[in-house]
Amino acid sequence: MSTAENNSAELIALRTQTEDTDRKINNLLSAIINGIFTVSTKQRLTELENVKEQLNYELTIKRNEKIFKFR
Repeated sequence: MSTAENNSAELIALRTQTEDTDRKINNLLSAIINGIFTVSTKQRLTELENVKEQLNYELTIKRNEKIFKFR
């Protein structure tokens, strides 16, 4: 697999993980809206928000790598 293909595969995987994390965050927010708010839901929401932040960081790095490789 070439570097470009590998980078594209990594970008796709990161986007998929980001979408999955967003879905989980939205599900938790729906539960909170419906009155389910516990220490566990707050902790899990915080964990997912941290995961999303890390994924967004990794996506930014990979996109920049892709841009600089094609210059």
